[in-house]
Amino acid sequence: MARLLSRLRIAVAAAALALAVTACYTPSVPLPPPLVQDMTFSSGTVADTVILTSPAEPQIGPARFSIFNVSRGTGVIFVANSDGSFTSPPFPGAEGDYVQISYDKDNDSAELCTTLHLAGSLTGATCN
Repeated sequence: MARLLSRLRIAVAAAALALAVTACYTPSVPLPPPLVQDMTFSSGTVADTVILTSPAEPQIGPARFSIFNVSRGTGVIFVANSDGSFTSPPFPGAEGDYVQISYDKDNDSAELCTTLHLAGSLTGATCN
């Protein structure tokens, strides 16, 4: 009988430990990539600069964005508005440059890369 109770205690302890471990683990849901087809590049007010604009994307909200012009080795970091819309600060760029767009919110992030085309919809791809 004592041996049965001992085995029962071990089984209950193991079950409690397994439950405690799984209760502490909450898988994160990755952020969706930004809707790049709604974003547009346009010329900045200073020569050889561009800006990126995006309409509201409520699922993103006030995320921290970074736009890095890989072709020129420079970029900008900023926070989107509470509705996810933004107009980036101007950064060096021109037609045909390869650009990485990424954002981070609550320690989740997503990134896409695209070729810079002025006044046209973006097409995103996985970054190299």
